[in-house]
Amino acid sequence: MTTPGARSVADTTASGAPVATPPLDAAPLDAAPLDAAPLDAAPSGPAPGELRSRTVNSVFWVAADKWVNRLASLVVFAVIGRLLDPSDIGVAALAATFVALFQVFAEQGFSDALVQRKDLDREHPESAFWVSLGSSVLLAGVLVALAGPIAAALGAPELAPVLQVLCVTLPLAALSLTPAALLQRDFGFKRLTQRRVVSNLLGGVVGVVVAVLGGGVWAIVAQSITSAAVGVVVLWAVLPWRPRLRFSRRALRDLRGVGLSVIGIQLFAFVNAQADKFVIGAFISPSALGYYYVGTRIISILSDVQTAVIQSVSLTALSKVQDDLPRFRRAFLSLTGASAAIGVFTYATFAALAPVVVPMVFGPQWATSVLIAQVLCVMGALNSVLVFDRTALIAVGRSRLALVITAVQCVVGVLAVLVAVPFGIVAVAVAVTARQYVVWPLRLRALRTAMGLSVPGYLRQWAAPAAGGLAVFAVVAGGLALLPPVEGLWAELGVVAGGGLLALAVYAGVGLLLFRGTLRDLRSVVRRRKAA
Repeated sequence: MTTPGARSVADTTASGAPVATPPLDAAPLDAAPLDAAPLDAAPSGPAPGELRSRTVNSVFWVAADKWVNRLASLVVFAVIGRLLDPSDIGVAALAATFVALFQVFAEQGFSDALVQRKDLDREHPESAFWVSLGSSVLLAGVLVALAGPIAAALGAPELAPVLQVLCVTLPLAALSLTPAALLQRDFGFKRLTQRRVVSNLLGGVVGVVVAVLGGGVWAIVAQSITSAAVGVVVLWAVLPWRPRLRFSRRALRDLRGVGLSVIGIQLFAFVNAQADKFVIGAFISPSALGYYYVGTRIISILSDVQTAVIQSVSLTALSKVQDDLPRFRRAFLSLTGASAAIGVFTYATFAALAPVVVPMVFGPQWATSVLIAQVLCVMGALNSVLVFDRTALIAVGRSRLALVITAVQCVVGVLAVLVAVPFGIVAVAVAVTARQYVVWPLRLRALRTAMGLSVPGYLRQWAAPAAGGLAVFAVVAGGLALLPPVEGLWAELGVVAGGGLLALAVYAGVGLLLFRGTLRDLRSVVRRRKAA
């Protein structure tokens, strides 16, 4: 599950929120009277073949979304990173942290509740829309009023005006949440992809122009606001749904059960994901936060271009089979197996090549971020399977259990960061990574309780790719250490390309020995998409 509270500056700019049954291309949501009829015409859920086909098609569009948008985001971030000081990026990261916190309360968990709910009538999205929009406007006003005191408390006076302007993204995000949730619910990932591509590209152009003109931190602010505004316009242009000026207490009660658990999950996830950045900015310096943020931003981009592709459609797909537990378990294991195979390879390869890639892309001034990114890759390798835990628990109706796990992980994470921060930003990265492994047994127990999952079978899906990842890192990093110092862009590109091919060969060899079935499943998905 994507937790809005954990979004970064760039994520907030073009985040299309989450989530039904007939495809929107064939049957618009407002094509029939919805006052009495549910939005979902087939209460029993799609047939196995139909669900697989729609899920594979959705994965394709989400993959296009993630790859195109993250490639554009990487280019924009690399350009801005070369033009801005670490302190500018640190201030932007601090501002994004506070905006993300307020956004958790503005969203109130309605997006995931709309996706998860089996039967939906017109009053559900309408009520969620107006409550989210009203809350976001109110919270934006509160943030404007508190910007000065927050900046003074953190000893960063330059933060106040950035907060006051960036809070505009709160109501802009609220205008997108419910429409995007309805699209996700209907497997409308093609339209979500189109929306995100347009908004990210235009936002990136504006951000780069402002950075070139010497705008400093305002380049990131301009990028965020432009992307959010364009995203709203594109989304409302492609979706025929329009909310009436109506509000239903019954509809809110229907959504509130899942919504309250989700907002709790998002709040704890926000603290869990942002505590390290806040503590570094408050107790070390904005410059240190800038170096740390670049390292974490790289991991975020890596996550979005591989595991997040599958994760983005997981709640939609799993919610459709929530009443068929054996089928639910098979779908869950299939998702985690594919994600582990892709994710571990990605993080292992990047960790090995990071000493070349980071300075090449962002500039030599960001070499401090290399070790941070490498440490966080160890966390990313585990997150490639953990990313589905909360989604599965919410889909199966155990959102409160997901809330408890998130709360425990939050407490462990905050304590770990507070203990580590006196030792520097690398120690904080180690603490954040260790937190995931410490809490993992609790998450495994929750999955076994909620869905009868076989823990040994689940662990095998991660352990085999993890062994391949260790082999990749050892071979590629070892080979890189034997090379003489590399200078020049073309030489660096050659090293990266050669290292990537070597990593692929090593991983494929281990995969044929240890997880051939997962590789075969991934190949069949690609073939099915080509034949579709």
